[in-house]
Formats: sequence, C-alpha cells, structure tokens
Amino acid sequence: MLLQTFTYDAEYWNNTVAYNKDGGTSLNDEETKLSSFWSTPFSRLCLGMKDELGETNWITLSYVGSSLRDVIGNGTSKATHLNPTEWTKLLRLAVNNSRIQVRCTFQGFNIRDGSIFDNGAKARIGIIGTPNTCDETAQSRIGFGTAGSYYGQTEGNSCGNEKKKELSIKAFGYIFVQ
Repeated sequence: MLLQTFTYDAEYWNNTVAYNKDGGTSLNDEETKLSSFWSTPFSRLCLGMKDELGETNWITLSYVGSSLRDVIGNGTSKATHLNPTEWTKLLRLAVNNSRIQVRCTFQGFNIRDGSIFDNGAKARIGIIGTPNTCDETAQSRIGFGTAGSYYGQTEGNSCGNEKKKELSIKAFGYIFVQ
C-alpha cells in the first residue's frame, strides 16, 4: 500500500492537472485527483484513511477555502485546530494504533517544523509532533502528502502515521471537500 504519487513534494499539490479522473470517488483504492481540487470552494474537509487491515476511519476538518489547491498550492503553512486525539482517530484500529508526539505539535496545511533540517516530518494536510521543544526537528506525523526521514521515519510513506523508528502505519487516503 506504499503509494508515492502524492508525496509532500509532488507537483500534483500545486497544479491544475487531473490524475486518473476515471478513478472517481468510488472508494476503491484508486488514486485520483479531480477538478474539484482546484475548482470547488469548501468549508469542511472529510478526511479518511484505510489502514493495512482494510479499516477506514474518518474525521472532519472545518476550514474555509476557495479551493483546496488555493489553500495548499502555494506552500504557505495554514493552521487548523483539531486536537492530536482527533488526528489519531484516522488510524485508531490499525495494528499498532496511531500515535503522535504531543509535547509540541503543528497541524493544518503545508505543515513543517521550525528546525533547520529538511528531513523532519511534514504534511500537506495533517499534524506533526516533536518530543520536547518547538524548535526541534519533528519526529512524528499523521497526514496526507507527508514526508520526512528524521530519526528513522519512512520517507516514502506519503499517507499514514510515522513516529521515529517505533511506528510506521501506511494508509490509503481519502480527501473530500464539502
């Protein structure tokens, strides 16, 4: 289930090019990007993750945007306000259960830590966490369009949960705008 089409640095977050539009919204684990990404205003996202066991969990995220591309495409960080427990619900029944370091967390769109290193956890939509202070390199993440290899995270896991060398849960992600 380790798909890398929508990694953090993928151009699909920045452009108005459809991807596998015939995949549609059937929830059949076919990666797709539809014109709604750049053309549909929204006030809420419905986010889902299907884990290795085939269990899909959902959360909603309230945020107003003219389109998801307008919110994500320029790379500017935009905060949201779910608590870490809400993010972990996306993978709550996975084999190892989802976890995030909660001493200092950043969440929202285009989230990166404040360190000078580029290999810390980052997410196009999600939450990242550090174990001690907010100027550390993030060592855990839950989200969509993720990356980071600091402290043993799996760099290629673009959707799911990574926590240091301790935890790696890969998931198939669903993002719907409302």
